[in-house]
Amino acid sequence: MASDRAKRTMTTCLRLGQAETLTYRPAGGTARSVPAMVDRPGREEQGGVASPAIQATLLNDAALGVTPPGVTGGVNTGGDEIDVAEWPGGTAVRRQIVRVAEADTDFVRVEVR
Repeated sequence: MASDRAKRTMTTCLRLGQAETLTYRPAGGTARSVPAMVDRPGREEQGGVASPAIQATLLNDAALGVTPPGVTGGVNTGGDEIDVAEWPGGTAVRRQIVRVAEADTDFVRVEVR
């Protein structure tokens, strides 16, 4: 479960515009808003074409974020979805969580397409 320090970090990132609120849609569950730091590949890095892969770092917390696979209620890759825009300020689109790129006691980083 995310530490108090991780929760404060996420709150600060939201306040500074370095994080945003996404809609997490667990398969068979109720959608909820969660804070996340979003990594979108730059167009220059992809030869001028937007990459379909977006990574979102969420709190490792069942109420405030998500929990990794293997934990009761954990992320279901291929079933859970997140609404996120391709670019900051854009219209959010429902995207499937395709993999968990990284997870520790504070954060879970997921890749969506």
